[in-house]
Amino acid sequence: MPIWADLVGERFHQGFVLHTGDSAVPFGKNLHALPIEQFWRSSNEQRQEKRCTA
Repeated sequence: MPIWADLVGERFHQGFVLHTGDSAVPFGKNLHALPIEQFWRSSNEQRQEKRCTA
């Protein structure tokens, strides 16, 4: 993906890949690896989890 970002230049705004881990991880300028599980959980579950870890 970093190569793609370089190729498209200013037109590239942000990129992400999905993974099976637990947390979001940046891996370059405007590039992120996001846990696929995050897309399957309800927003209510995510809010409760944030309160528990804060």
